[in-house]
Amino acid sequence: MAQVEVVSSSLGVVLQQANEHLLFTPLPTFKEVGVPSTLSSLQNDEPSGATSQDLRFDPSALKARYDLERDKRLAANLDGVDQYKSIKDSDPVFGHYINDPYVKRKERSPVSERVETLIVGGYGGQLVAVRLLEAGVTDIRMVEKGGDFGGTWLCGTQKTMSGLLTATVATLSKHASLSLPQDEPLHRPKLPGIPGIEKFMGHSFHSSRWDYDYTGGNSTGDLHKLAGKRVGIIGTGATSVQIVPHLANHAQQLYVFQRTPSSIDVRGNKMTDTGWVKSLGDHWQKRRMDNFNIIVNGGHQDVDLVADGWTDIIRKLLVRRPNDPSNPESAEGMAKKRQLCEYEKMEQIRARVDSIVQNPATAAKLKPYYNQFCKRPCFHDEYLQSFNSPIVQLVDTDGKGAQGISERGVIANGKEYEIGCLIYATGFELATDWPQRSGFEVTGQDGILLSKKWKDGASTLHGWTTRGFPNFFIVQILQAALTPHFMHVTADQAIHFAYVINETKKRNIRTLQPTYEAEDQWVQTIVAFSKIRESFQKECTPGYYNNEGIPTLKLSRNSSYGGGPLKFLQIMEEWRAKGDLDGLDIEHFESNRHYYVSPSGV
Repeated sequence: MAQVEVVSSSLGVVLQQANEHLLFTPLPTFKEVGVPSTLSSLQNDEPSGATSQDLRFDPSALKARYDLERDKRLAANLDGVDQYKSIKDSDPVFGHYINDPYVKRKERSPVSERVETLIVGGYGGQLVAVRLLEAGVTDIRMVEKGGDFGGTWLCGTQKTMSGLLTATVATLSKHASLSLPQDEPLHRPKLPGIPGIEKFMGHSFHSSRWDYDYTGGNSTGDLHKLAGKRVGIIGTGATSVQIVPHLANHAQQLYVFQRTPSSIDVRGNKMTDTGWVKSLGDHWQKRRMDNFNIIVNGGHQDVDLVADGWTDIIRKLLVRRPNDPSNPESAEGMAKKRQLCEYEKMEQIRARVDSIVQNPATAAKLKPYYNQFCKRPCFHDEYLQSFNSPIVQLVDTDGKGAQGISERGVIANGKEYEIGCLIYATGFELATDWPQRSGFEVTGQDGILLSKKWKDGASTLHGWTTRGFPNFFIVQILQAALTPHFMHVTADQAIHFAYVINETKKRNIRTLQPTYEAEDQWVQTIVAFSKIRESFQKECTPGYYNNEGIPTLKLSRNSSYGGGPLKFLQIMEEWRAKGDLDGLDIEHFESNRHYYVSPSGV
């Protein structure tokens, strides 16, 4: 297996990284139109207080149906996250599913050099690098597993960009004073644990490694080479929702294999008004980002500058978080108040299916029966319409999934569906352990492995630094913050890292890491907030939001900060403003003495 080894004599940090790359297309957004609400109060920022007598549905019946659909998945889902197959590039059978089809690779000798700051790839790494350069830190080396800077979200993946060169590195040795790995979510593709994948004799690929040589076309569509071909796609999540309409336009026959339907709301894309663009003024993007982030996290803004599906859903569903996460009565009351709003919104989603899909039996199978945020909401105006095409057949497996893969096709519900091409739109690893998800192992002080320290869940201060791994700063969502606009938090994390690294230079700091006390206190804060979401997650159908239906303490520790991204970013900003590097154990260059700043002072 191609690996990258990074050695730091001052930190004792060793990284081994597989050279992998994938692409991920973000969800489109929408402006709500169409099916009216039956609760006028849902048009306001506050959740509905309506009772079952005011509604056009029976909450008890919906609860029973939600539980039934969840239990179907749980019965066929006993292995949790282990039901999926992790893909290794060294695997002689499955390794081709993660080969990068967009770049040509060039072998070269290993690189060995000494740098001040090592950034291990990703678009988060780009942001950190920019902020470091602004702060005067110029001795930077970026290591990227993808075809170019940006990693997973690298743009320019059409054939016109295929001349880019990247190395298949056997060993890369670096000595660095500071290491910043980017463990961003949704970057390592996974396959379903369906028996017989290796038997299929037709053409197959993972959706994140789209094979345009086989399908024709490019990232804008026109998959003309699929004419006359019978195609199957496994998966009906956010990726499949975007793919299916293109396949339906070009294949001779398309089979869509489904375990659980996604919620599909209106996308409503429209042309950008040039007059609006001219009216934006300076710094418009930051204002728009802040406006969106405030609204989708329960805050109030006089004007919705984005007005898309996310702001509409959140405005109707999100109940303000309680100030006291340890108060079970507060959490219970909030859950009851929110549930009617959840039912109402999903009734609109299901009504939209009926209004679009012409075949009643197909429409019934495309209706999602779970709360809105049990799974990632989807917004599309062609996906549901695709099932009105005579060449598209929905193969619903009633929560069980496909039974197997044969040489000729997919076996589902006891029937073999013969196809020439099989596409796996089965997503990416999220809940797996650090080495498996990130692609490298990290060795800290006294030989401790990060995977061993985190075997029962992450342990950090503010999500970015962990005891035993000095000068090792992590860009991630675990114990940090998560918002639908993912880059908003990442951009603030980049500012935070630039501040910390600049302070190490100004204060002549050799190493820094969290104190035991500060790290433990933050972990307990994360776990306490996760209790609020616990009952909601248990009631959800399995998915990557709830550890595939198996809530654990590890899931709680691996949660994002439960107080919301607005509060989290405020905590980080106030920590920087305080200026005393609170909660860090620090060693200076001029002595072997350590000191740390605790919450109570030096």
